[in-house]
Amino acid sequence: MEYRNCPRCGALFPYISSPICEKCVKEEEALFQGVRAYVKEHPNATILEVSTELGISTQKIYKYLREGKLELINNDGIELKCDRCGKPITTGRYCKSCTVRLEADLSGAYQDFSYKRIGKMHTYKREKGKD
Repeated sequence: MEYRNCPRCGALFPYISSPICEKCVKEEEALFQGVRAYVKEHPNATILEVSTELGISTQKIYKYLREGKLELINNDGIELKCDRCGKPITTGRYCKSCTVRLEADLSGAYQDFSYKRIGKMHTYKREKGKD
C-alpha cells in the first residue's frame, strides 16, 4: 500500500484514489454541503456572493462547477467553456455533443482493445521425479 502526505493538512495517509486524506475529504464534503444549502436557499446568488457569504474562494466554487456538483443558472458574465470545443456550458468540463463524442470514442477504443490478443498463455507440465 502506498502512503502519501495530504497536501492540505500534511497528515500521512494510505493513498487509494483521493489525493487528500479522509479527514480533509470529510471537511471538503461538509464545505460543499454548505455551498449547496446556500445555493438552494438563494438560487440567484452569484459566485461572488456565495464566496463572500460563506468565506470560501471563488476557485473552489469553480471547481464544484467543473466537477458537475453545481450548475450555473444565471451566468452574470461568468462563462464556463467546454474543454474540447470551447462552447459555453453551465456545468462540468464538456458540452453535450463533446461528451457523446468522447463516450463513443472511448467505447470504440475499449472494444478494439478487448478483441486484440497479445500472445498465448501455456501451462508447463513437469515430469514426475524431476525438480
